[in-house]
Amino acid sequence: MGSGSIEDDGARQLQWKSRTFGADALQTETFPPLTYLLPGLLPEGLCLLVSRPKLGKSWLALDIAIATAAGRFVLGMLKPQVTGEVLYLAFEDGKRRLQRRLTKLLPAFNGTWPSGLTFACEWPRSDHGGLADIENWIKYTREKSKHPCLIVVDTLALFRKVASGKQAYQEDYIAVAELQKLASKYNITIIVVHHDRKSGADDVFDTVSGTLGLTGAADTIAILKREAGAVTFHVRGRDIEEAEKALQFNKHTCRWTILGEAIDVRRSDERARVLAALQDAGEPLPVSQIIFLANLVSRNAGPRREALPCQSCR
Repeated sequence: MGSGSIEDDGARQLQWKSRTFGADALQTETFPPLTYLLPGLLPEGLCLLVSRPKLGKSWLALDIAIATAAGRFVLGMLKPQVTGEVLYLAFEDGKRRLQRRLTKLLPAFNGTWPSGLTFACEWPRSDHGGLADIENWIKYTREKSKHPCLIVVDTLALFRKVASGKQAYQEDYIAVAELQKLASKYNITIIVVHHDRKSGADDVFDTVSGTLGLTGAADTIAILKREAGAVTFHVRGRDIEEAEKALQFNKHTCRWTILGEAIDVRRSDERARVLAALQDAGEPLPVSQIIFLANLVSRNAGPRREALPCQSCR
């Protein structure tokens, strides 16, 4: 073999060595502590925020963005642990609609709206410079001695490379993995708004529209799911314990609030309705009649229908 081949082999050897590390070195390596945008629910990294269309996930994403930029509470009782600059890519909105939504969410604010919240209604797709532009925004913000800590992509379908359908899993994985790498590189949170599919599944996290490549690449998956008329916020991730919170939407303020653990709220609501049905009847009732009068689908059913976004919150 010629010397060229030997040199090529040597170069390849150096390449694989540069990508490896020993367990002994890893043992003593130090890393910055993991930060949480929302305590116990949303850590740094890539989060897929998923629900059916018109359920209110964009209202939630926008409220989180405002809370991060302005340092205010969100979901009723949570305050971001980190505050700073926010970039919101609102592909489905124009300036008029954004102004109307912000007016709903910020009516109590005196003075100007948070300057740290930056919007864009037009942005290149990821494979046409969009991903590079996001990284450039992060770098630019840091150069201005500011702290970029949240990016919202609303929605994934309008940002990702147009899928060919030939390698669906790989294309889905790359669509999320590219953003996940940015989040990891700069220790920030990226929320990607996405839809679920119409068909159900035994595991709610299997209802995300697309292949398992999307959920496989995400650090955290958060799903707003209407179940037996109520809305449950399901959260699962690599760095958090799985959680299920009962949420309520206020149609006047267009804000979501955590009512408590979903299972506790469900039981409390069911018991209250059962007791009310028995009290109104004034006599013992068969189980089938209690289920009907208390508006239960079954003995283990969820609570009644809760208020969801109305026309004024769209």
